[in-house]
Amino acid sequence: YSVQTVKAGSAGAADHADALLRRLSMQGETSLSRPRLEGEFLTDHLLVEKDGQPAGFASLFLNPGQRYNNGSTCSFGHLLCINDKAVMDRIISGTEAFSVKASATWLLGPLNGSTWDEYRVAVPVKNPPYFLEPLHPHYYHELIAGSGLKPVASYCSQRDAHMAGIKKAGTIEKRISEKGIKFRPISLNHFQEELKKMFHFCSNAFRQNFLFSPISETGFIERYLRLKDMIAPDFVIFAVDPHDGVKGFIFAVPEIL
Repeated sequence: YSVQTVKAGSAGAADHADALLRRLSMQGETSLSRPRLEGEFLTDHLLVEKDGQPAGFASLFLNPGQRYNNGSTCSFGHLLCINDKAVMDRIISGTEAFSVKASATWLLGPLNGSTWDEYRVAVPVKNPPYFLEPLHPHYYHELIAGSGLKPVASYCSQRDAHMAGIKKAGTIEKRISEKGIKFRPISLNHFQEELKKMFHFCSNAFRQNFLFSPISETGFIERYLRLKDMIAPDFVIFAVDPHDGVKGFIFAVPEIL
């Protein structure tokens, strides 16, 4: 085994990730896609080889605005790993050494720099994945758990085939409308302006969320512009005041997997 840390932007890091993806694909892990090796908090990449072949990969992030238990954090993401505990152990030990060198109090992952980006690892389930859910090999969860990392939060996704709440929607809408709040779909013709409104709303509404960290307006818009062609306007609804100020919204996308 060999472990190497290289700076973000290194051509060697991209080549290593591409070679590892090809290896994983040949082993049947065809759901993986090449990670976007970018991010405002990305600083380094960790490369692991086994017998001279790419076997593990992770990006390392230092986000000064992200705190956990009042301590500074380092996070690892863009995780790629063969089904080998020794490789995952070297990824984790390498990221731990990096975080200590960076004087971070906590190591978090998988987390691509902030919760505005992809994060968490899924517990293997029988149900197929859905659109925008992180995709990774089923063995990641076991390897990460076996490396000594402990969960700091849990999330639950569920499917509702009954939509019982719709029966109350009319009554609720009438009560809210009496207070001057109206509902409207997102405008794809003015998509960037709509994203700016979402940015200002989310920056305030999410401030107390777990692992929240600030994001720039430019960074927010760049992330969601990628979804424009996948959005059905009736699935993204704003609650607005008489001046079109956003008071709430629901952001959903059609299931395309």
